[in-house]
Amino acid sequence: MNITLYPANTSFYTAGVPQQKLFSTLGLTSGSLDVPLTDPRFAPGNDTNAPEQIHLNYGSPTSVVVSWVTGTPGYNQSALPAPNTAVPSTVTYGTSATSLTLNAPGTTTYYSQIYTAPGAFNYTSAVIHHVNITGLTPNTTYFYRVLGNTNVPSALFNFTTLQAVGSTFSPYRIGLVADLGSTYNSTTTLDHLIGSQPNLVVFVGDFIYADNFCSNGSQNTAPITGCTNQTYQPKWDGLFRWSQPLFSHVPFLGVIGNHEIESQKPPNATDFLLFQSYLARTRFPTTTSGTQLYYSTDAPGAHLIFLNPYTDYNTTSAQMAWLMNDLNTFNRTKTPWLIAFFHPPTYNTYVSHFKEVECFRLAVEPTLYAYGVDLVYHGHVHAYERTNRVYNYTVNACAPAYTTIGDGGNIEQVAANFTDPPSQCPLNTGALVRSGFIGNCMTYQATDNGSYCPLSQPSWSAYREPSFGHGTLDIINATTAVWNWHRNQDGIAVAADTVTYTRPVGTQCSNHLQYVNGTESAGKSIVSSRKLLWAKAEASIKKCFGVA
Repeated sequence: MNITLYPANTSFYTAGVPQQKLFSTLGLTSGSLDVPLTDPRFAPGNDTNAPEQIHLNYGSPTSVVVSWVTGTPGYNQSALPAPNTAVPSTVTYGTSATSLTLNAPGTTTYYSQIYTAPGAFNYTSAVIHHVNITGLTPNTTYFYRVLGNTNVPSALFNFTTLQAVGSTFSPYRIGLVADLGSTYNSTTTLDHLIGSQPNLVVFVGDFIYADNFCSNGSQNTAPITGCTNQTYQPKWDGLFRWSQPLFSHVPFLGVIGNHEIESQKPPNATDFLLFQSYLARTRFPTTTSGTQLYYSTDAPGAHLIFLNPYTDYNTTSAQMAWLMNDLNTFNRTKTPWLIAFFHPPTYNTYVSHFKEVECFRLAVEPTLYAYGVDLVYHGHVHAYERTNRVYNYTVNACAPAYTTIGDGGNIEQVAANFTDPPSQCPLNTGALVRSGFIGNCMTYQATDNGSYCPLSQPSWSAYREPSFGHGTLDIINATTAVWNWHRNQDGIAVAADTVTYTRPVGTQCSNHLQYVNGTESAGKSIVSSRKLLWAKAEASIKKCFGVA
């Protein structure tokens, strides 16, 4: 059975007319500086034994991980002792604010960033606590406190679990943000995200930009030299203090961005350590994958997949083996919406990061299409862009729609320039990015006479604008979802871009048919067509990396 590559417009889908706003017409500055860590929103409290940086990681409608920090991090130019992790790690909770009758024990950990350069400042975190609370009742409000190093309780917090996983549910909201950082623009983004009142938040990578600073806290830009691969880890502490008003009440999920790589090679280490801050401070669900580097979970009516272009994605890799198993076993009857998240965009008309992960696109796009992924969300490019449904640079009624929301407000400022007209195309300016783990892929447009860059805004690009902001995805029911993008310069009640997605049903798109464990509800096998597309992906990867 072949999966039909549908045209742009059909009886059940009409592509939107491309729209855009130029940076020169918006009257905005390109960005702002970071807020000092002495600001009360980012600074530590006076009691070092009291819990701080309290945040929730989503597990499922019946589970959540509560995380927090106690003690004082180590930060100096000499060797640092490990913190004492043999301290209480407990959450008391219940459905009544005046009766926290349940207790959940947890674990403690810490991490270090050690540098060998003369004069570098080393960092060892304070004690990081993680408590996994299971057996919760869906759609229920819980109250909780966490305990500090000397059993000092925190203030009282609350959260509400999502509805049970299933194809029937009431509308709920997922908030999305990426490339946040900690500038004055970033604080507006977070304030607006809080105002949008999401039930769940997805952080699509590049949390805090600690690697944009030397280990002494100075910004890592010219003329500063000598701090390659250094980071300023107190930025991470500031992030979770500042975001505590949101994430102590609303659980979040996240993916790794390039600024979470934070490569370091401590003395006597045989290899570089990667992702240490991200892995120590968060606890995303690993039931299906066994790792936080990539994973999946379910929300009401939706299966959420989190991929990682910054670790191996060859067809023989653990990540791709997991992805194929996950897509072959998830239950589309229970979770009809299939949504993927990974940091760098595969469809992008900005000069910034243009086609940077083209090899990754060639590797995963056939699989995402074959299994009927509905929506894909990215960060990385510091601007906003939403596509029509698109496959291989051609509008396709059965393909995913992609959205880039790398517009959280970080210190690297907004991406202002498009790759069209030709004078701005990286191929013509010598600004191509094709090296390292990214691969070496040259691909061309399906239109515009096969040019490397589009000659004008392509038909697959529905809306693009170089402004900071955040987004919300309202899952209405099994076939309808509404996306809204909110610019920072507007009030949160104003949506600068809105689209209603209708998920293909019935026989409209064979790749979207209901199936369980690789079998369509009608009983026909669609495995063979998916194997063909998987073989195509494998051939693309080998071509990218020069493998015969």
